[in-house]
Amino acid sequence: MRLLASSEAFFDPQIDSLYNFRLDTNLNQAELIKMDFIKYGQINAWLTSPIFNLEHARSREAENAIIQAKQLQLQDNPNKEQVNRIHQELINALAENDPFWPRWIYFAEENGVVV
Repeated sequence: MRLLASSEAFFDPQIDSLYNFRLDTNLNQAELIKMDFIKYGQINAWLTSPIFNLEHARSREAENAIIQAKQLQLQDNPNKEQVNRIHQELINALAENDPFWPRWIYFAEENGVVV
């Protein structure tokens, strides 16, 4: 991402191209797709661009863990083991200063998980 953000000032559409690999799991092969080069600016904007197609500026693992955590938070009586399992996934996927932590820690402690 940093490379793409850094190349914005130097990208020349006359001589440069941007390609994206898309994996087709059904065929077990990758497809090379030419993409339009657009200046997205900050790295977070690159992560959520069609190039990387993330919903948030995090890894896919972090994004998946947060999605599961939010679904669990919507349950009326979440299972303590599930809360603990998701907590471990969040520990593995999120940085210590991720803005999702305060929301999650309150929820986990309210549901009996020691954090």
